[in-house]
Amino acid sequence: MPVMLDETLYLFWAEKAEYVELHGGWMVTNGGALDLTIPHQNMLPPMKLDGMKQLGVRDVAVGAVENSIGVMASNANGEMITYVFDSLGRKVRGPEAMKVVDSRRDVEFSQSVKIVLLALMLGLSLWRWPKRQQEEERGGGRGVGGRGKLEGGFGAVVLPEGMVTASVPRRGAAFVIDILATWIMMSIASMLMAYGGWTLRPIADWTPLIFSFDELLRLPELMAFWGLYLLHVTAGELVFQRSVGKACVGGGGIRVMMTDGKAPTPGAIVVRNLIRLPEMLLGIFVVYLLFSRGRQRLGDMVARTVVVGERSQK
Repeated sequence: MPVMLDETLYLFWAEKAEYVELHGGWMVTNGGALDLTIPHQNMLPPMKLDGMKQLGVRDVAVGAVENSIGVMASNANGEMITYVFDSLGRKVRGPEAMKVVDSRRDVEFSQSVKIVLLALMLGLSLWRWPKRQQEEERGGGRGVGGRGKLEGGFGAVVLPEGMVTASVPRRGAAFVIDILATWIMMSIASMLMAYGGWTLRPIADWTPLIFSFDELLRLPELMAFWGLYLLHVTAGELVFQRSVGKACVGGGGIRVMMTDGKAPTPGAIVVRNLIRLPEMLLGIFVVYLLFSRGRQRLGDMVARTVVVGERSQK
């Protein structure tokens, strides 16, 4: 079974001992371009497929998985187990049972969850709408600016003196920094787990799928990523009124406050962040940020919070 890995041609064959083993190594030319051989020093140690001892192996397939060697073995009953070895023949992951999944059921389930979340977001918006009108009427339409003056938003917003609502670019930059911080933490966690004998899927496999709602429901690594994101953002806002990203956007950073100008309550922080994830994955947070006068997400409107920054001195 030939495998091309990092522009190097490997050749493997299966042998049955106590366990099924893969033998082989990387090939080199022996004089002519078509004369290939595996010198003894290029042989890898036997790669044991230890999960297949009692199954009775029928087929073994080998292929490249990024910079690793992927192996799939099956028996007469159609049961399949997968393994991953590095380029030196050391086991990285496995044995893992491989299950055949009906993709149509996954798609239908994902669509059902989306519909439920969209209905929930719509219901929250409609719930806040009459309250917004009442609050703006009580605000009396007073101007924007210093302490005691009100800014129209999803309800009246009191801005302390010298503060303005944070701009969309600054909030976007804070979001990107928070995502990067989460990615770094996941990378460190993955390395620590590998050191302890536990493994996650390679980060490069699921990073492009971060904003895929369908994949979130399927990949535990994505669930862990967004769980870690919500945890560190919520913790930062509970303790410092700002996440790592909000503290790093320059100009004194931006922070969360209640719409009455006071420090946010723990309940408000939890609520705005619980609503954050469905807003982002459904893409509706952009609509609220661009068109709400207080630049409030739906989570801000429900929690009665607003993100503010210091007024420019220019």
